[in-house]
Amino acid sequence: VSDRLLCNIVAGFIDECREADPDVAETLQSSKLLQKLSKASKTRHENRSGEAFEAAGLAAPVPIHMKDVGAKFQHPILKVTDFLQAFATHRKRFKAHDPQHPVFQIHAKQLAQVLPLQIHSDEGQTLKKTGVMVISWQSPLGFGTTMQDDSPEAMCLNFIGNSYSTRFLFTVCTKKSYRKKTAFVLDRIFEVLVDELHSLFHEGVLLTIGGEEMRFFIATIGMKGDWPIHARVGHLTRHFARKGVYKESATSGFCHLCRAGETDYPAFDFSAGAAWRGSYLTSTPWAGEGGPLCKLPQSPKKEFMHKFDCFHTCHKGIFAELAGSAIAKVVLTDYKLVGPGDFQTQLDRIYELLQAFCKETQTPLHMDGITRNSLAFPGDYEYPAGMWFKGADTSAVCLFFEQYLLLHMNDISDDREYFLSMLSAFKSANAFLRTLYRSGLWLSRERCRQAAQAGVDFIRAYREIASIAYSLDRTRFKLTPKLHAFFHIVDHLCVAYESERRWTLSPLSESVQMDEDFVGRISSLTCTVSTR
Repeated sequence: VSDRLLCNIVAGFIDECREADPDVAETLQSSKLLQKLSKASKTRHENRSGEAFEAAGLAAPVPIHMKDVGAKFQHPILKVTDFLQAFATHRKRFKAHDPQHPVFQIHAKQLAQVLPLQIHSDEGQTLKKTGVMVISWQSPLGFGTTMQDDSPEAMCLNFIGNSYSTRFLFTVCTKKSYRKKTAFVLDRIFEVLVDELHSLFHEGVLLTIGGEEMRFFIATIGMKGDWPIHARVGHLTRHFARKGVYKESATSGFCHLCRAGETDYPAFDFSAGAAWRGSYLTSTPWAGEGGPLCKLPQSPKKEFMHKFDCFHTCHKGIFAELAGSAIAKVVLTDYKLVGPGDFQTQLDRIYELLQAFCKETQTPLHMDGITRNSLAFPGDYEYPAGMWFKGADTSAVCLFFEQYLLLHMNDISDDREYFLSMLSAFKSANAFLRTLYRSGLWLSRERCRQAAQAGVDFIRAYREIASIAYSLDRTRFKLTPKLHAFFHIVDHLCVAYESERRWTLSPLSESVQMDEDFVGRISSLTCTVSTR
């Protein structure tokens, strides 16, 4: 919560205590701290609450460091090393609090001293709807997902829990600090982070555990984020914005992992002999030395540090394209499957059916209606896509359409192959997500096969319905760069299964749902704290 809200709550508590029993407010063990916070609320000095907590010994022992980033000011950061030191102290204190906790028995003899770390960066929104960059770090290990039914050996994804407790802030930077002439500031900030991670990889950090000094090392395994932040931080010359609009060229490649989109490299060919497969990790996607992350200890193929995000690729990408096109006149309105009426009337009827389905199946639904705007569909000259605010609603729509088409397939006589391919696309999309969300951090061989098969089936079905829509001269089921990104996600699973790997890293480990929540929380705080 913000400093102001915190102090207001404390002030209300103190006032209520004094009304009930004046002596209680003065004799509480924490009365000194509470009175300071209450006073800060009344004098509008809420931004000093941190000093009050520090004086009471209740502040996290993580100092703020000021670093030179090439501008006229020093930029504040929270060092990863300081967080690790704080974790060591916490473990020491927690053992005294609960000495029988199983963590102290199960992991007492664990020898692994290299800890995996992921970087995340994204732009949130602050005052006057301007941007604010939030850079954080995290462990890929966590407490799993709410749907997980995998074996303990598969470990757990980092999806459950308040994002404040599973993601750790490195720094925040307002957009005015790194735009236009000062764009270099963002690179300098990342260079500060990279320097520290480089030191942690080679030198590590010395921690005292059980009275014994141990040295832990940090291995950065990737950067998470949407495609625009990868393009910016990685200095990518091949990204989604470079896609050829009217024709392919030698410079229209849009994939940083291969040359898809360039002349003679068809981006949407998923056959075994697709040209882009031979160019995978063979051509660097930047000019010169690349972005600051290139200085991190990593694979020689440094572009692999920039991960395709399953959330934006699927929930906000191709599955949303599938859902949007299915709604916008193809399934229900082009074929009048929900009865007569104008376009909005039919959309309202679709939403009623969707609501009823979600209520019956207890599937969360966040949208409060379907409109042309939520489909980004002003008319038949545009390709529709699900642009609803919550990516989770894409899953709800896909589940709804799978059931709806199964129930009504016998009533469809025209273009039956079209609808069968569409049903196959929804089935495989749902199977793909279901397999991943029920699995752990590492996919067993069987779960890897299931996810890979569902992904391949989706690609086949989606390309079929896109081809049929094109032959019917309808703007539906668009082939976008995110479909090619999905190719790489699925291809990774296929290669892992065919090579008989015992465990395969789940694509969800690079997904950013929880990171987006963290960015939103931090961004909202920037709107409520003192500008000083």
